[in-house]
Amino acid sequence: MYYIAVYHVMAAIPNFLVLGFHHLGDAIWEALIDESPLIQEGHITVPERPGLGVTLNTGAVKENTREDLGFFNH
Repeated sequence: MYYIAVYHVMAAIPNFLVLGFHHLGDAIWEALIDESPLIQEGHITVPERPGLGVTLNTGAVKENTREDLGFFNH
């Protein structure tokens, strides 16, 4: 989700020009949030909802996380 926070920072910097992004077209990366793709034709529409403005797809995260790390253990 750090990249969503970066979008907000970029939008707040008046002279920000370019961000290199290496996960474009990566199916796993795009599945992590319900609002994908945020990058369309080289441009980002920064979400305006509260918080980071996106919904984490926990199903996709669980499918692509190593189980032995315990991120989803309660």
